[in-house]
Amino acid sequence: MYVRGMQNRHRSLADIAAAAHAIASDASSAADRQRDNDGLDAAAVILAAVDRLVAAGTSVLQTSDHHAVIAHHGLTRDTWLRAVAGRTGTDAGMLLAAAGRLADMPAVTAWFHRGILSWGAVRQIVASTRTLTAAQRSWVDQALADHDISGLDQDQVAAAVEGLVINARPELH
Repeated sequence: MYVRGMQNRHRSLADIAAAAHAIASDASSAADRQRDNDGLDAAAVILAAVDRLVAAGTSVLQTSDHHAVIAHHGLTRDTWLRAVAGRTGTDAGMLLAAAGRLADMPAVTAWFHRGILSWGAVRQIVASTRTLTAAQRSWVDQALADHDISGLDQDQVAAAVEGLVINARPELH
């Protein structure tokens, strides 16, 4: 059965996949031609693009309804990510945790989407905030937003979050 509009959606998903492949290919070719620090500049470009794609993926996961996924695919989101998207159980768990926790952290989410935070930093933030309530995560996010993180590297941002997590949990004082 063909649903009107699905062709455009699938075509655009195929276009995204083709564009990602082209970026990786072009960056590798540029590295070969320019001998840019043994390919490190190309690696940086590719990894930054991967981070933006993961940010987009977590946004899609935020909007996917657990029950609708089961009804449509007969699988949970976790199982779908492993069986269809080729993720490991650990990766699927982290992607779903990120989607859930970032919903309470709009500043972190915006920085992730704009490329200020890498997927590695976001994974650290997600892991650090696992024991917090939604309200506590929102407080951590606002505390980060109230400070300029632009001068911090990814590890320093993750360390700042760990410090804020301790302050967010009064039982740890």
